[in-house]
Amino acid sequence: MTPYQVLHVQDGFASLKTVRSVIPHLIFLDYQLPGMDGLECLDVFRATKGMEQVPIIFMSANLSDQARRHKDVFLLEKPFELESVIHLVKQALGDERGP
Repeated sequence: MTPYQVLHVQDGFASLKTVRSVIPHLIFLDYQLPGMDGLECLDVFRATKGMEQVPIIFMSANLSDQARRHKDVFLLEKPFELESVIHLVKQALGDERGP
């Protein structure tokens, strides 16, 4: 089993600050964030050097049509089952062994 390090941040601004020093292998991004919504955060991630191809799992109980149009993210609707999360992580990382 591959170990993973998880970093948790409270809002979009904190996530943008974090990726200045740590380029993640995968991002879970909520649509409804305080201060900056997930779509705004996603756009900044994609415009950040080194972040263009980082897999992003976009999650929300209320995914907008605009969010659904993004073809470069994985969508996870709340509520979700653990198996759905594991499947998307495997798919996003291209790791059939999974976490």
